[in-house]
Amino acid sequence: MAYIKKNTGKRLKNIKNKNRNKKPEYDTVVFNNGTRRPKRKSAKPRSATPYMAIALLCVAFIIAYLIVISQHPAGLIEYIKSAQASIGYGDGYSVSIEGGKPFYTVSADDKYFVVNDSSVICYNSSGKTIFEQNHSFTNPVVKFSDTRYLIYGQGEKEVSVGTYSKNLYSLNLPYGVICSCISDSGGYAVASNADGYNSMVSVYDKNNNKIYEWFSSDETINSLALSPNGKNLAVSTLKVDDGKYVSSVYVLNFDSVTPVMQRSYDDKVVYQLNSVSRNVFSVVFTDSIEFHNFKKDTVVAHESDYSVSMSKKLHNRIIVVRTVAANQDESIV
Repeated sequence: MAYIKKNTGKRLKNIKNKNRNKKPEYDTVVFNNGTRRPKRKSAKPRSATPYMAIALLCVAFIIAYLIVISQHPAGLIEYIKSAQASIGYGDGYSVSIEGGKPFYTVSADDKYFVVNDSSVICYNSSGKTIFEQNHSFTNPVVKFSDTRYLIYGQGEKEVSVGTYSKNLYSLNLPYGVICSCISDSGGYAVASNADGYNSMVSVYDKNNNKIYEWFSSDETINSLALSPNGKNLAVSTLKVDDGKYVSSVYVLNFDSVTPVMQRSYDDKVVYQLNSVSRNVFSVVFTDSIEFHNFKKDTVVAHESDYSVSMSKKLHNRIIVVRTVAANQDESIV
């Protein structure tokens, strides 16, 4: 057995002064026979503060994420249901497509649509099926947003709208559809012919209520784009004047039939309209692309000797493929 010597006098006083503020690492245990043995103190329990901080950080992140997606134009509930549906079902790629020969395909940011003569099938990025809808259109066209899709037949009188989890409603029109579009808000617009006018456009909110109409007396509407919040509409038109094409682009809000912005172009045809952001629309021609900010009433143009062969919206960007007219093997993105 080891013994702890007792210190006396000046030496003991010096040690006490030296260790007065030092926390002892051992307790002294005294046995019945008078022997003593130092014993290590039990370990101090770990503080829960770091774990609480991590938990609070996770909660704050979840709350911030819910606040952000709650601002989505289609609403929090529809966004969540769409996200759940986008998980899809099935084994993924490769997939077998039945029901007819595919007409064409459309790719979104994280979705892939296959359109054939009897159905529209939507896959996620893993090849799992999000939804499949039958149709009876002769010339089916698919438009889509973050949470919804729209199907119509060009020249036909019906429009079908659904979310990625269920079909919502069908709209029957008195005239054939020229073109249509759908926004992230769930609202959509349809251009068609009209009595006494060359063409017209009708705008519907996410609940299928008609909220706006605009008529064109001598111009044919050939493209539409709704802003992400569904509150502004870009319309492009085309007419022939003295043997030349004249195109116009109008930006409309739903308080008046008077455009908030208007541009006209001689000898040019609008290839496509896109909604880039809340205040900006892109206008694609065969040889150039313009960005119209109707709030600032400004236009930024990008011209090139290359002809536009493809245009596609990706997030808040417009991807344009240009090809040299004299050399189809030479292109630029």
